[in-house]
Amino acid sequence: MLSYVLAVVSEGSSKIKDGKNIALLCIAGALIPTFVFWMDVRVKKDKPALIPNALWRNTAFSTVCMMVFLTWAVVMTVEYYFSLFFQEIQDLSALQTSIRFLPNVVAGIILTIIIGMVLHKYSAYWIVVSVSLFSAISPMLLAITKPEWSYWYTLFWAMLLSALAADVLFVVSNLVITNAFPGSTQALAGAVFNTVTQFGTAVAMIKPPPPRDSASPEAMPQQFDSGGSPNDYIDKDYLEDDDEMASTDGKQRITIIGTGWAGYTLATSLDETKFAVTIISPQPSLVYTPLLASAATAKFAFYLAEEPIRGKKKGIRYVKATVEDIDFDSRMLRCKTAFDWCKQDDWFDEPFERLVIAPGCVPNLFGTPGVERWAQFIKTVDDARQLRRRLFEQLEKASMPGLTEQQVRDKLRVIIVGGGPTGVEICAEMWDLAHSDLQKLYPGVADKLSIAIHDVAPHILSAYDQKLYEYARERLVERNIEVRTNSHIERVEQFELYTKEDGRLPCGLLIWATGNKNVPLIDKLQAKKAKGLVRLLTDNRLRVYKPNADGGDGGDVWKGVYGLGDACDVEGAPLPTTAEVAVQKARYLASVLNSDSKTPYKFRPKGLVTYIGSHDGIIQDGEWTGKMAWLSWRQGSLTWTRSLRARSMIFLTWGVNWLFGSELARL
Repeated sequence: MLSYVLAVVSEGSSKIKDGKNIALLCIAGALIPTFVFWMDVRVKKDKPALIPNALWRNTAFSTVCMMVFLTWAVVMTVEYYFSLFFQEIQDLSALQTSIRFLPNVVAGIILTIIIGMVLHKYSAYWIVVSVSLFSAISPMLLAITKPEWSYWYTLFWAMLLSALAADVLFVVSNLVITNAFPGSTQALAGAVFNTVTQFGTAVAMIKPPPPRDSASPEAMPQQFDSGGSPNDYIDKDYLEDDDEMASTDGKQRITIIGTGWAGYTLATSLDETKFAVTIISPQPSLVYTPLLASAATAKFAFYLAEEPIRGKKKGIRYVKATVEDIDFDSRMLRCKTAFDWCKQDDWFDEPFERLVIAPGCVPNLFGTPGVERWAQFIKTVDDARQLRRRLFEQLEKASMPGLTEQQVRDKLRVIIVGGGPTGVEICAEMWDLAHSDLQKLYPGVADKLSIAIHDVAPHILSAYDQKLYEYARERLVERNIEVRTNSHIERVEQFELYTKEDGRLPCGLLIWATGNKNVPLIDKLQAKKAKGLVRLLTDNRLRVYKPNADGGDGGDVWKGVYGLGDACDVEGAPLPTTAEVAVQKARYLASVLNSDSKTPYKFRPKGLVTYIGSHDGIIQDGEWTGKMAWLSWRQGSLTWTRSLRARSMIFLTWGVNWLFGSELARL
């Protein structure tokens, strides 16, 4: 219980003010002396005690317990800062970071074996002291390491030495603690050791916020360099915003448009003691878009692919509506309710103090006739649910008697328009489904299901290097998946697709997974916009530019108005419309608003991962392929979710599906 409270408090100092955490902390504090008293009662009654109080008077036992506690706290803290250095300073992916920890693991295994062999020959005291001194070199090496240095220069040796003290103490302390217990209860020694290490780990989790590498002049993003000094990035007017936006109750009012990756992440990351948050969006939930393909193919339940905004955090007010226009001068939003049952739209005005524009994007139809009526999209949970229903409907139609084989094949032809990560992952999940559970449910029919990918570009997965997208294409073709590039879609009709190159192509299901375009709101706003994909342009602190802003350091911005997500972009540093970009921008803005930081935004690429079916995948960072890439993609499926409950349910569902198969009969 105490470990849990310490872990929660580590998320932010405001957590200690939460009533639930205060209650748990008080209960945990009261249980400790209660436990000591209960142990004394058990001993006086000649009954077994978990940890007799007399043990604490044993110098060796109490000293070792204290050493284990402190050592684990130090080791966990040092490894935390190693992870920060690799991922936040050197911009390495989680997979690359984990590989750099391998020397730590290997050295620990070897040292544990050696200590077990020589412990009876040498003094345990001197072994622990000498190894601890060597281990202390590790954080010093990290402290002097420069980001541009090679891993093998200092960090490799730091990783070798970092956990030596903990590994040696693991062997020695277990023996000392076990020896201190009476013979009849020595089995409890391991539990005592684990409890002490857990307390040390919990204390290690309480750390100051990580250093912001973007605060250093060397870390300033070069794309914003206009010849000035690093201090030129700080707008003097920026300091005035807080006073202008302060409300009478001491909290600043901030309105967020959109519950996508950017809006949801920002709303749940803001300090609730400083901000009162209002979210306006027609969608009451964050949709985990990378998980929609898996949900549509029954890898897990649909509800696990979204996270409701209501109840996630105190101080968040949700309004189910769409913002139709914004008057920046009068600081007023023109809104329209978004209820399905409304026969007539209700309009209302909503004032704002601070505003974050993050309405996202919508699928780009490219003016293709028939797409909106006949194609299946994959942007929301409802889309994923409808996709599964339509797929099973085609399977049922293909199972009807009296059909020719060609008619069956036409009904089971799935065409996916769009060769990006979304289209390829839908293709991969459908191929897996067709070659596993569908074979049992629809024998003789499922093997006639065919999949084709159409893309107007010269190749699929254009965001990847040539070696990787060629690898992906080869693997898809090996599985009899048709990949048609340079394919120009002319129109879509019911169960038919027409292309410039091939003419009429019959299909039972057409999935539209192409690029994005801006929402209508962006066209109406008095702000500077990008060409091509129309997006609001911001400065390097994500503040929205006025229409005639010159885009320089002194560019004219709308005060207290920020732009995030797919609908906005930093001028001079365009970024793709991905969830990773949206989340990073939201976390940056939350840290700026929470701490009054003045550092500019800097994107940190984490590496693209795409699943291509049959336990195979590709990773842009490091050019990984095969099962290792698939495992990384699987891990990403868990890390995208924002709740422990959802992660646990997804993991549990994977296990159940592996043992018993998917429950495809339930739609």
